[in-house]
Amino acid sequence: MTYSGRKVIVTGGAGGLGTELCRQLMQQGADVAIIGRDRAKAESLVSQYGKPGQVFTFVAADFEDAELAGTAVDEATDRLGGVDVLFNNAALALRRGVSEASPADWSRMMSVNVAAPYFAACAASEHMKAESVIVNVASEMGRIANGESILYATSKAALIHLSDCLAVAFASQGIRVIAVAPGPFRTPMLEESIRQSGQDIETGLATYAARVPLGRLATAEEVAQTMLFVASSKAAYMTGGVVGLDGGTTLNRS
Repeated sequence: MTYSGRKVIVTGGAGGLGTELCRQLMQQGADVAIIGRDRAKAESLVSQYGKPGQVFTFVAADFEDAELAGTAVDEATDRLGGVDVLFNNAALALRRGVSEASPADWSRMMSVNVAAPYFAACAASEHMKAESVIVNVASEMGRIANGESILYATSKAALIHLSDCLAVAFASQGIRVIAVAPGPFRTPMLEESIRQSGQDIETGLATYAARVPLGRLATAEEVAQTMLFVASSKAAYMTGGVVGLDGGTTLNRS
């Protein structure tokens, strides 16, 4: 499996999972465009892992304005000279239970987690050739009900179904669309969710790990490796559906 010479766009590529994904892409020789809010982190990634001859670029965008996602993908594609793979990785997590969410909370969550991936995918599809791939990063919480993070869980369930719809819509162009649904792994987003719950970080991480049948949290490296596999030619007949990366959590619904 190699990404040498492939042109890849990663939204949210300068934080958490995106950082690890971009690191692996750069080490495998991909040309990478990072879309996000933190230029300094993106430039640090390139200085650490980029190789001579590769193309790297950063496009600033805040996906709370969902339409900017399409504009940002167009700009990133122009700078790369094309796009073979889009990883829709940017996300927002707000911990809200029943009756706690405001209309503004709903608008922000659905904009970043559902509408922005839609506009990004539509923009990318205009530039993609057959055998190109769109990978949408969902969550285990989009597959099982959760009464404490209703907004986030609902948005990720919507993203999974959106992925299936786009897989059908783009199939005639030879473009594959796949959702991946990671379980918990240590990222700044997970740590912020734990803080919102009122727990200290280490206690919260242990709580998450205790409900995973495999008995531990995933690593960002494991999740990124699986994402690279589903976007590779080794998974060329895979489109639609959702790839679970949750250590068996979604099998344990009691």
